[in-house]
Amino acid sequence: MTPSHNLNKRAILIPQAYQAFQISDGLAGDCARRAANVFLTPYGLDQRTVLAPNPFRVRIDSTDLQVCQQMAKSASDSEASFNGAISAVGGVNTAIGRELQNGKICNKVLKLTGQVLCLQMSIKLTQDPLALSTITDKINNLQKNINSDVLAANQRQRSFLRTGIRTLRSSSAFRII
Repeated sequence: MTPSHNLNKRAILIPQAYQAFQISDGLAGDCARRAANVFLTPYGLDQRTVLAPNPFRVRIDSTDLQVCQQMAKSASDSEASFNGAISAVGGVNTAIGRELQNGKICNKVLKLTGQVLCLQMSIKLTQDPLALSTITDKINNLQKNINSDVLAANQRQRSFLRTGIRTLRSSSAFRII
């Protein structure tokens, strides 16, 4: 009897928890490249080529789209934690608040890079009219945040994950621990 093999296509993008792919620590100014390394490089794309119509030179399927959507959502969901951490340290006019704000901008570059990639996948796979109508706004927002990151080049940035600030599960309050 010949063994049967059930081969499932795996996504090119490897699913990861946000903590494993976040890029908000270090120095500002290079977030576009770091976001591209997370979302685009696995597909042979960069921040320029992802903007072209039908940018994919590799086969993608719904598994790729699903992984992309999960990771982009994780980056999007983290914005609330950045906002809470910034408030908890006294706002963006404090030293740590400015670092967190720079990290939040870098996270927006990450999130929007993922969202543009997801929209391109959705357009390729389904000709989704909603994706077609929203991609230009996402691209413009991505470019705005890349520009903000470049303006902050060489300034410290930090992720809310590295602050000792944690959300309380039972409320939206934050505390420093």
